[in-house]
Amino acid sequence: MTFHVRLPMSSPVAQQNATYILQMIRPFPNMMTRKDTLPPFIHHSLGSTDSGLAFPEPLANCMSIARMFVWRTSETREFVWETIWSEQRKLADKAASYTPEDLLASLQACNIYVIMRMVDYSPEHAEKDLETMLWCYRISDRLINSLDGEFGVSEHDRPNQMWKDWIFVESQRRYLSVWFLLTRLISMRTGIGCPYVDAYLSLPLPAPRSLWEAASAEAWKAEYDCTYTTPELPRLRTFGELVEAQKPTNYTQFMHKLDLWNADADSLGMMLTLATAIMK
Repeated sequence: MTFHVRLPMSSPVAQQNATYILQMIRPFPNMMTRKDTLPPFIHHSLGSTDSGLAFPEPLANCMSIARMFVWRTSETREFVWETIWSEQRKLADKAASYTPEDLLASLQACNIYVIMRMVDYSPEHAEKDLETMLWCYRISDRLINSLDGEFGVSEHDRPNQMWKDWIFVESQRRYLSVWFLLTRLISMRTGIGCPYVDAYLSLPLPAPRSLWEAASAEAWKAEYDCTYTTPELPRLRTFGELVEAQKPTNYTQFMHKLDLWNADADSLGMMLTLATAIMK
């Protein structure tokens, strides 16, 4: 049983886009080594006094592991992977007692560990890879159940007026987007279907870069009001709308929304735009 196998793409354009997305995702473990360069689904304000949000233990441990992973050698490689698997088992054992915030941090760390395996694949560890996927699904289910249907709700449908609350909800949406990209680009042959893939059209799109990268609550509030309380600036809301907007026959209808999306999108948004070719 293999863990990561490139999915067959429907066209050369889709295949090329898949390659671009993989190239953008592969550096995430490197980005995880410093708080100043966190991947685009983990918020920069974690651990700062500005937001009042702690840097969760699962992410702190993931950062330490990422440093070991990036600087691994042939002599330390096995030790690094034993450390990763041990951390995953610990997170799985503690999942039942975690708060929603810690559960989300566990899932964010899971994404990094899966990408690490994609970067440093080893066929002799198939059983451990299956354990990784079972852990990811178990933690995902725990988080979704704890949120009582709040997981992945679009900001347009249920706005958040506090920066701290918004960061948590937007981080959920961004985690889900990255997990969706991984499951679309990589065939994880574990015999387990991914429930998110079937519902990809309803995935809420991540917020604009100016909101996600706001340096303070005041800067965020100004950008938030501009983004969500300006009716003359209609925006794309879901990945399904982005797919429809990219179709040549719909370009005129969605042109203004696409312009807004492309003007505001960060690297995660660009990956989702590339992914529309894969879904056609």
